[in-house]
Amino acid sequence: MIRISFSFALYDPFYHGRSRYEFSIREDHYHDIKLETGSHLIFLNSKGKDCNQNKGLQQFFDFMNGIINESDTFIAHLNSDIDAYVGSGQWRLDDLPHIK
Repeated sequence: MIRISFSFALYDPFYHGRSRYEFSIREDHYHDIKLETGSHLIFLNSKGKDCNQNKGLQQFFDFMNGIINESDTFIAHLNSDIDAYVGSGQWRLDDLPHIK
């Protein structure tokens, strides 16, 4: 089974200017030795300077940075869902389950 974990950041967590960092488990001294754990970590940095991502991912990065392209169906739907969630007050209960 392959397990992929994503992390989204509004800053560059590794300070190399990339929009995408990928990690797998390798031996520290012999980088050709890799543990086949099925784990893969991907960090997405919305402030990355490289332009190697597809149009959809770039629009998502723009959304993360406050640029909302309402003409894109996915972004418009995502923005609408977030507005509905924030407007409902449910996020207060989700973030603070002990307060009801």
